[in-house]
Amino acid sequence: MPPAPRLIRPLRRAVLLAAALPVLALAWVLHPGAGRATPPSADAAVNAHACAAMSDAEMEAWVNDWFANHPRVGIPAAATETPAATFAASGTQFDADGNSATVVDTVVIGAGQTVEWRRVSGFHTVTSGTGSDDPDAGALFDQSLTSTAVPFFYTFTAPGTYPFFCRPHEFFDMKGVVVVLGPTPVRSTTWGGLKLLAR
Repeated sequence: MPPAPRLIRPLRRAVLLAAALPVLALAWVLHPGAGRATPPSADAAVNAHACAAMSDAEMEAWVNDWFANHPRVGIPAAATETPAATFAASGTQFDADGNSATVVDTVVIGAGQTVEWRRVSGFHTVTSGTGSDDPDAGALFDQSLTSTAVPFFYTFTAPGTYPFFCRPHEFFDMKGVVVVLGPTPVRSTTWGGLKLLAR
């Protein structure tokens, strides 16, 4: 007995929908932004840079363009400060321990001490935050490390953990961390009637 005519249309729709769902899901996975009318963002530029090999000139232009449209953030410490730690920026890595096998280097300093970021090769930014998706990215500091830029020195005054990254190379894990400990407590002793202070 053939199905009733009223059931054929809904049945056809259900079959077509069931067949179309996997195709739509695959399209969304491959192109999650499809169908959305969002303007291109700085993140899109970072993604494009991360996916394509750029010459030094193109990389320098990318960093210069970024700072032509975005303010530099963070008051650099005086270059006369002796840094407690130094990150060397080269290739796609911030290196503080001299070991290229360490992907994300971490330094530990005390409150009131200064960190230096020095360019060895390439063109980079030193940007506070975990990455471009961090809503506070660049809020503490956002500076360039290029052939014309001087090394960047920053004095950390408050204890805490401060991640940072390079905007054009964040997808290569060009990141680092500064851990700032509280000031060392001062102990006092008395010797021969004199009060001595020691850390």
